[in-house]
Amino acid sequence: MGDRANVFVQQRGAPRGVGVWLYTHYDGAALPATLRAALAMRLRWKDDSYLTRIIFQKMLDRSFDRELGFGISSAPTDGRDRVLVVDCAEQTVSITAYGRDALDEPASVYTFEEYIALRRDVWRDLSRRPRTRRPGQSDAAYDEER
Repeated sequence: MGDRANVFVQQRGAPRGVGVWLYTHYDGAALPATLRAALAMRLRWKDDSYLTRIIFQKMLDRSFDRELGFGISSAPTDGRDRVLVVDCAEQTVSITAYGRDALDEPASVYTFEEYIALRRDVWRDLSRRPRTRRPGQSDAAYDEER
């Protein structure tokens, strides 16, 4: 069994869907917190290549010497039902819900600062919330609409 999930980093200036996929086979549940930790460093937010490296380094922090468990790709391999989309140009993180297309149908969109401030399990949260959260919409306003 695995615990699959991905971070997709949109390449700045490229058509939507062109970027780098960072895959975890065993640490999907922890991926939202790992991404928060990488963004909380507040380094290279406008530089997709460096930010991608920072995110992947955080993913590997606990298991650098393992042969299996992580991957880097230009296309998704597995775990497409849980994807965190990082867009450096827009400074946003989009989160997909199970069964939605990772790049076309985000369930929630947060600015980097909003995402860093999150303190809840975004995967579990999405399983209960089929609507889309708008960028800049407060958690309270989103909860009220529910």
